Amino acid sequence: MATFDFISSDEFRASLERDADELVRCMKAGAWKSAHVMAASLIQATLADYLISSGTRAEDELTRLNITQMLELCRSEQALTPRTLELATFLRSYSDFLSPSKRTRLEAAADETGARIAQALLEIVINEVSGRKRETLQYSAEQVLAKVQSDPSAVAIMSHLLRRISRAELERLLTHVIPKTYFEVAASEDAQKDEIIERFELCFRAALEFAPPELKRAVAVGFLRILENESEYVVQSYENSFFRAADLQFLEEEERGIIKAHFFASLSKQVTLPLLNAAAGMAEFLTTEEESRAFFVPLVLSLESQTERSLAEITERRVTDEYARLSGPLRKSIRAWMGRVRRAYEREARQAAAAALGRLQAALAG
Repeated sequence: MATFDFISSDEFRASLERDADELVRCMKAGAWKSAHVMAASLIQATLADYLISSGTRAEDELTRLNITQMLELCRSEQALTPRTLELATFLRSYSDFLSPSKRTRLEAAADETGARIAQALLEIVINEVSGRKRETLQYSAEQVLAKVQSDPSAVAIMSHLLRRISRAELERLLTHVIPKTYFEVAASEDAQKDEIIERFELCFRAALEFAPPELKRAVAVGFLRILENESEYVVQSYENSFFRAADLQFLEEEERGIIKAHFFASLSKQVTLPLLNAAAGMAEFLTTEEESRAFFVPLVLSLESQTERSLAEITERRVTDEYARLSGPLRKSIRAWMGRVRRAYEREARQAAAAALGRLQAALAG
């Protein structure tokens, strides 16, 4: 029998394979009705998986369609040949064999010929659907990431690679494959793991740009679950590598509050380059003076102790960019606070710190 290796979900593939084995056992035992039910059910599941992965219909919508309606959708998608669609008119829905209606159940009487035709049709549908997926949706999530991992130049063709994967594979790439492989590489002894991890980060952000709004929300909610359930190492790694403050737009206000509180706590410990990158767009989601200070105070105060000029320049640029996004009242509050800090520096004769803060104030005023 043809295999279900084109099914992206490991659990769903395993379920279909178990049902296919049961179909074979039914055929050997002469259980023609059970065989017909299993074959029709597997055909319907195969068609549903294709229609979901191609983006034709959402899973919730497909659960309300019968096999005839799915075949019509496959006709419009050209997922099956006209010959197969003609043969499929013979197939009864598996639900007919299980119907409580006396008339429907009697009309759906099964025999060996019908069971063998249903089994053969399943083989044909599997072959045609898998071939169609290979033609139109060539890459799996694993294939895309393997290319990114092994080939530094893959960054240049990232958009091309991402256009060749399905909606379902894009979701797997963002929610499972990239994070899982990221932590595997991070724990490895690979001498190039820093460069590989950087490419993973670029791939994640590029994939998120391709994602529809509901998937972007799912990814954002996924980070919230990580925040609530995973270890500090996992949380910090994910926050540094995959989270961007602009992702808060896909969350509800209460959800945003949890992530913001954690992000501010991370900033208060140490201002790092990954956190500065992740902070992009945060000002748009600062709603109170308390939040704005929790964000800007660590950034500004870190400038005095930063010995790396490049990090100081990036910090100043982040402060300037985010300040420009603040509402008027919050800008006023931050300006007032910076004025008080600068005067304190001057009283304590910390001239270098006062001068640096003065330059930053001038940049903000400009």
